[in-house]
Amino acid sequence: MIWRKQWVRGSLILCCLSISIFCKIYLLKHKQNHCINKHFSHLPVLWYLTFKNIVADYYWLQMLCDDNLECNSCYAYSDFVTDLDLHFNIVYRYASIFLTNKSINADYTVSLLEKSLQSPINKVDWRIYFYLAYNHYFFNKNPKKAFAYLNQVKFLSSHNAQEIPQFLFSWQNKLKKEFKNSIIF
Repeated sequence: MIWRKQWVRGSLILCCLSISIFCKIYLLKHKQNHCINKHFSHLPVLWYLTFKNIVADYYWLQMLCDDNLECNSCYAYSDFVTDLDLHFNIVYRYASIFLTNKSINADYTVSLLEKSLQSPINKVDWRIYFYLAYNHYFFNKNPKKAFAYLNQVKFLSSHNAQEIPQFLFSWQNKLKKEFKNSIIF
């Protein structure tokens, strides 16, 4: 029974890896895609077909298939995958949500998310700033840092094609009012 589960898991990973490689080849052939030109124009043409990126995909899929994923192993996998591919946005987002919900200590999440801001692709994603603000406000009890990250979202609105949710600006205004009424600001 155990060998069957391992075989299915291995087949799933192999299948997903081959789909990932085919998708990357498709993106390479259709480089005129708006999204690729916008976010990947500074990178070499074959950037997303390098060995490191394929290995990063493999370990990302390993992490997703892990039934007993704990905070330490999720952080280790995520940190390793993002060392291989700094621009792997979904890893940061998945790990931040997983670690925020499973961990008492938000330092893992904050360190991964701050690492993600080194990538120019992730700097234009409002979700990264939201996750950082959320962790600083609710877990680290640092509303000043949360406000600073929410303030960064204001500058993204002109650069980001995605629609930034209105609740972020409402939360930012609420924090600004709190700071006016206290000594924190």
